[in-house]
Amino acid sequence: MLAGGGRESVDSSAERCVVLVSDAYAREHMAELSHAFPHVKFIQASRDGELPEGIEATRAVLRYQTSNEEMRRYLRAADDVEWIQSFSAGFDHWVLPEMLERNIAITRSAATHNIPIAEMVIAFIMQMAKRLPELARAQAAHKWASPGNLDELTGKMVGIIGAGAIGREIAWRCAALGMRVIGVRRTAASLPNFEQILPVEETSELLAVSDYVVLAAPMTEATRGLIGRDQLEMMKSTACLINIARGSLVVLPDLVTALSTGRIAGACLDAHAPEPLPADSPLWDLPTVVITPHCSGFSAQNESRSVAEFKENLRRFLSGEELENRFVPSRGY
Repeated sequence: MLAGGGRESVDSSAERCVVLVSDAYAREHMAELSHAFPHVKFIQASRDGELPEGIEATRAVLRYQTSNEEMRRYLRAADDVEWIQSFSAGFDHWVLPEMLERNIAITRSAATHNIPIAEMVIAFIMQMAKRLPELARAQAAHKWASPGNLDELTGKMVGIIGAGAIGREIAWRCAALGMRVIGVRRTAASLPNFEQILPVEETSELLAVSDYVVLAAPMTEATRGLIGRDQLEMMKSTACLINIARGSLVVLPDLVTALSTGRIAGACLDAHAPEPLPADSPLWDLPTVVITPHCSGFSAQNESRSVAEFKENLRRFLSGEELENRFVPSRGY
């Protein structure tokens, strides 16, 4: 039974618990899990595609780099799966109808990617403020070309659309650099390092005052096309758009037009739609655009952080407590 359903004690429940772990996790991670939960049986997915022995008894899954087709195979083989946790920070590309139909608890790794993504946002802001792409092009051309005055970060306004875990990690770093921070969140509430948290209905106010607009919102039907022509028109002509969320949050033709005409000063794009970004996309050739291949969340420390998050939720699962960072179908994340 899931949290709140009267599960037995941790030990008695653990003795009957089989957890399937993605083959992307290293041997030391399997050892860490086994040491932390000696009464739980951990089995690992096979790199050759064969179903692991004992999969039919699986009650929980730790997903990482698992295709949707692979996940469907696991679900067909394991009738008793109650909970799936993913390495991913989002839900939009891996939650399957079968999971919802079977009332499987679905959770994500909410804190695993926060640090590298927040650091990448700071790197993007630095690049634009100090005009590093322009200087790099001059270096590649062997040209001593002064860029003139460079911008400072102190006092600049950062508007974060999506003041969740990643947004909050971005906020304190920006505040530490002397920047001002405002945010938009589905449920407006006071948060550290934010001067103000606005409700979604007041996103236009954020767009109008921000020097850097950072997209950190989840991908849902409500956020698809969140930034289009009208929103880009609301932004300062000197502003920069930073997307570390999902490409579908932005209407691409409208963004290309805004950048090509100088309606906004630039964009740093780590998320694209589609991915990979096609070679003939006009974004590649725009001089005020920085493009990265959806790598802002990459870090050698991520696997260890995701295992730590999973351990806490596994403890909760075995104790019958509410799971953290659970998918809510009605809101899409």
